[in-house]
Amino acid sequence: MQKTYRLNDLTKEEYDELKSCEDIDFALIENHPIANSQVTDDYGNQIEELQYTYTVLLKIKPTTEEKEQKIEKYIDSFTTGGRDHRVDRFSKEYDYLKQELGIRRHKRRSIPHTLSEALPEISDKIEQEMLKENLGLKDHIPMTNTKHLIHRTLDIGSGLVLSIIIQLTIFPFYGIYIEVWAMLHLAIIFMVVSIIRSYLWSKYVFKYGEKT
Repeated sequence: MQKTYRLNDLTKEEYDELKSCEDIDFALIENHPIANSQVTDDYGNQIEELQYTYTVLLKIKPTTEEKEQKIEKYIDSFTTGGRDHRVDRFSKEYDYLKQELGIRRHKRRSIPHTLSEALPEISDKIEQEMLKENLGLKDHIPMTNTKHLIHRTLDIGSGLVLSIIIQLTIFPFYGIYIEVWAMLHLAIIFMVVSIIRSYLWSKYVFKYGEKT
């Protein structure tokens, strides 16, 4: 029989966070209104919505034994004993655990109105991306040879147009006068060389899009 886990008195943020874990199934969900959480003004207009706590019954989807142990540790962090004694939910280790399980913290997002309000959010985002990179969770989509060539051709092809414009406008200042067709031929030669050079560098030296 599949093991179940019961969690009580979860906040909305905790409930949403648990739902973001793809390795967990919800066998039961109960919501309990919080007394006096709904606030209205003297005219009956709602100021604050009715808030709830949640009781859930969870099951772990079939997975490896190692991952199941990690999911159990994560679930345990929402129990009374786990919160008080067994799991430090503010530690880096706990953040790494959530990153490995693909879990993001859910919280009510307010739009920042000043730079000082936006900085913590930017800092959190950078830290999340660094954690993903360290854990090897960052998505790497290899670029095919055809896409490499198209990307470089568009990039350097636009340089062809700019180079002709620059030659037409700058050369006369230095007393250099070349026929337009000669300028075009020179620009095309340099463009082809640049495409080949850039393609070889990105494909065999920098290896963009490939996992290291």
